[in-house]
Amino acid sequence: MTFGILLAGIASIHLVTKANDIGDERIVWWRTRDAVVTQGGDGECSVLLYDKQQTVLFTWHPDGSIDMALQSDDLHLDQNRQIDAVVNIDGNWITQTDADDAPHPVSAIGDMDTFAVTLDKPLTPLLQHASRISASVFYKTRLQVNFSLDSSKMPSIMDKVSKCRARLKKPR
Repeated sequence: MTFGILLAGIASIHLVTKANDIGDERIVWWRTRDAVVTQGGDGECSVLLYDKQQTVLFTWHPDGSIDMALQSDDLHLDQNRQIDAVVNIDGNWITQTDADDAPHPVSAIGDMDTFAVTLDKPLTPLLQHASRISASVFYKTRLQVNFSLDSSKMPSIMDKVSKCRARLKKPR
């Protein structure tokens, strides 16, 4: 998936989720007041977590790759700009790390109030009881974004993601 498509996806999903209409091309597996799990037409499963100021989208693709896009009113980026970013979940770095587990920024694409990055670590165990996603974006200056999660809801949310992914792996 290209970052442009991912950025467009988070923008459109964010808007239609707020309007309570996900559209014909996605199957909704589960929805709450602040989360939605969907299946896309290309065999991907996504979880969208949101509040009034921020949205984070994780997408698991059939080839095993995982993309993350984060939208925040606190981000002010140029359109379609390559930036560096580091991301962690409850203090666990999910972008590249060295032997000492120190984070190294990875290439990301920024677009106005959103950035997208492909991740290289398994996310399901980390998201299972997650309470916070933090990201630093390096663009002109360091921009810090923190997204709080209700850790009591995360097991149910991740269970729905796992069921979506398992169903898509079965032969049809």
